[in-house]
Amino acid sequence: MKKAKRFLTGLLSAALALSLCAMPAMADEGTTNVDTSKVDAPQKTTSVIDTTKEGSITIYKYLHAEDGQTATPTGEKQDTPSNNSPLPGAGFTIYKVKDATWLETYYNGEEQTSDNYKMPVINDFFAKDETGKVKSYEAKDLTESTKNAQVGTETFTKKDGSAQFTDLKLGLYLVVETTPPQAVVQAVTPFLISIPMTRVKTDNGDANQLKEWLYDVVVYPKNSTSRGEVIIDKKGVVGDKNATEKEALNNVTFDLERLDDSQKPAVWVKEKTGLITGTAAEGVTAVAGQIKVTGLNTGSYRFVETANSNNNYILDQSKYYYFDIDASGKVVIPEEYKNDADYDNTNGTLTIYNYKPDLDKEVLKRGGNEENADDWVEATDYKAGATIPYKVTVTVPANITKVGTFKVTDTPMHQTDSIDAEKVHVYHNDNVEIDSSKYTVIRDTTGKGFVLTFNNPREDLKDDAGKTITIRYEATLDDDAVTTIAGNPNTVELEYTNKIGSDGQPAEGSTDKIHDDAIVYTFAVNIVKTADDKTTPLPGVEFDLYEEVDGKTEDVVLGSTIGMTGANAGKYYKLVKHLTTDGNGKVSASGLEKGTYYMVETKTAEGYNLLKEPVKVDLNFEYSETWDERKEYVEGALVKHDVNYKRQEAFGKGTTNATELTSGSITANIINRKGFDLPTTGGFGTLLFSGIGVLLVVAGVGVLLSLKKKNRA
Repeated sequence: MKKAKRFLTGLLSAALALSLCAMPAMADEGTTNVDTSKVDAPQKTTSVIDTTKEGSITIYKYLHAEDGQTATPTGEKQDTPSNNSPLPGAGFTIYKVKDATWLETYYNGEEQTSDNYKMPVINDFFAKDETGKVKSYEAKDLTESTKNAQVGTETFTKKDGSAQFTDLKLGLYLVVETTPPQAVVQAVTPFLISIPMTRVKTDNGDANQLKEWLYDVVVYPKNSTSRGEVIIDKKGVVGDKNATEKEALNNVTFDLERLDDSQKPAVWVKEKTGLITGTAAEGVTAVAGQIKVTGLNTGSYRFVETANSNNNYILDQSKYYYFDIDASGKVVIPEEYKNDADYDNTNGTLTIYNYKPDLDKEVLKRGGNEENADDWVEATDYKAGATIPYKVTVTVPANITKVGTFKVTDTPMHQTDSIDAEKVHVYHNDNVEIDSSKYTVIRDTTGKGFVLTFNNPREDLKDDAGKTITIRYEATLDDDAVTTIAGNPNTVELEYTNKIGSDGQPAEGSTDKIHDDAIVYTFAVNIVKTADDKTTPLPGVEFDLYEEVDGKTEDVVLGSTIGMTGANAGKYYKLVKHLTTDGNGKVSASGLEKGTYYMVETKTAEGYNLLKEPVKVDLNFEYSETWDERKEYVEGALVKHDVNYKRQEAFGKGTTNATELTSGSITANIINRKGFDLPTTGGFGTLLFSGIGVLLVVAGVGVLLSLKKKNRA
C-alpha cells in the first residue's frame, strides 16, 4: 500500500509538472483533442502535503524568438530566456476544478479505483460537439460546472510579461488564456496546475529536492507565433491615384506603430521609427519608393508619414495606413479601410500615395477658336494693343480638403491683365462656372497682373478633388512689347499648402509653388531711307504701313487704291501705322503680328521721286508653338517652363540675316532717286524757252496762211 501511494503521488506531480512544458499546439477550433495522460515517467516523493498552507500561481508570458531559449518547466522562478521578449496584455483566468480534499485523498491513495479520483485530462473541462470532439479551448466553451469554478477575475500580464494569482487554496487548477495578446497567433493550450506540486530534480543531484513541495508555482507557457512582412510602395501622383503617371518616391520617412491592447484602453506604440523609402534596411535590398518590414507578429499596425523630401508633394502627417498581420502572417486590411482613397493593398504591399497639384498655362492662338482645344498653345504672336485670351488649368490634389492656401498669381511681361468686373472666370471640370464669391481677385505687386485667392479651398473645392478647374481671362499687349526671341512671357504661379499636421490642419507658413508660362511674340519693321548713293539719309519721308488681310471688312481698302498692281490690286489691306523717317532717315514700326506688310510712300524728300510701287516686307517668322516641358526646382518651386530658357535659338524664315532672326525685326533699305533739275521760275532760261515758243507759233501761222493761198489759186 505504501509503495502504491508513493507511486501515485509521484505520478500526479510529474504529470502536473510536465503539463507545463508538454503543451501541444492548438489547431483549428474544434478539431484537436489534447491527451495529457501521455507523459514521461514521474518523479517519486515520500513527502506529505501541508494542508494548512496557501499557494500562488505566477505566469510569465514571453514571445519566443526562433533563436531564443525555452524555459525548463521546474515550477520555480528562472532567469529570463535569452532572445525572448515579454508579452504584456495576455489575460489569464483560473478555475479550481479539484479541492484540497480531493488532492489529499488522491495523494493518500485512498479509493484510487473511483473515477472521482482519477487524474483528469483537459478535454474533461470543455464542451464537445456531436462527434465527441472539443468545440474549442476557449473560455466560452468551458463546461458550465467549470465556469462556476472560476477563482477571482481575469488577470493580465504586466510589462514584464507576468500575471500572478495569490492566496490560493490548495487544489487542482485549470489555467485558461482567455485574452491572448495580439502579437500571438494563438492562445496557450489550457493546462492544469497542482497547488502544491513537487519540485523537479535539477542537475545538482540533490535527491532531497524531490521531497519538497512547491506552494508558489511559476510557469513559463510557450506561445506559437507567426511572423509576417509588409511592403510600402510609395507613389507620387498629380491629382489623385487614378492618374496615369505615377512616380516612385524615395526619401519618404515613415514610423510604424503597433496597437498595444495590454493597456486599457488600448494605445498605439512605436514599433519602428525612421523607415525611409528606397533605403536598404534589415537585410533588404533597396527598391525605388519602397520599404520592406519583416518579422512582424500577429497584431494590428499602422504607418504614418513623418517626412517627405520630394518637392511639391503634400506631406500629410494626419493620415494613418492600417493593416493587420493575421495568424498565417498575411497582411490584411481592416474592413473599414478597404475603400480608403489614399492607399490600397495587393499581396502584402501597401501602395501609399502622395498628391500634388499641377498647373498649365496656355494662350489662344491668334485667330483661333476658344472652343477648339488645339488652338490653345504655349506660344503665339499678337500685335500691340491686341486683346489676348489666356487659360490656366489647375489640377486639384485629392486631399484639397486639408489644404489651407490655394492661390494663383499671374505676372505678365509687357502685357496688362484685365481684371475688371466679370473679366476673370473660374470653371469646374464640367465647365460650370464657380461662384465668384468663393474667390477674390486683386492686382499683383507689378500693377499689371493679378492674384486670385480661393477663400476656403477645403470646402469650396472639395467637389473638385482630383479633378481640374480652369481660369480664363484676357490681357492686352503693351506698346513696349519686345520683338526678340525672348518674347513676352505671361507667368502664372500656384501657391498651396504642402504640409498637413498630425491634427489634420494645414501647417502654418508651409507652402510650395509651381510656375508655368505662355509666350506672346511680336515683330517689327525698320526702314532706312537713303539717296541712291546708299549713304545719304533722307529725313521726313512719309509712309503708310499696310498689312495684307484675308478679306474685306469695314476698315480695309482694295489694293488698287494704294498703288498695288497685278494680282495684288484685287487684294485687301489694312492701314497699320503712319511712319515718318527721322533725321537719320530711319523709322521703326514695332508690335506687329506675324504677316505680310507693304510700305506705301506718301511723301518723299524734296527733289526726289516717290516710289512707283509699295515695298513688300514679310514678317513671316517661324517659332515653336509648343516645346518640350522642362522641369526645374528653384528654391523648392517647380518651374515647368523657365522664362529664362530660350525656347527659340532663332526664328525661322522671314529673313536670312542672323541678327534679324534673333531680333524679330526686318530692316528695309529703301532708296529714292532724284527727279530732273528744272530751272527756277522767271529766269533767263524761262525767257529763252518762251521766245522760242513764240517764234514757233508765228512760223506755224505763216505756214498755214501760205497753204490757204495755194489752195485758192
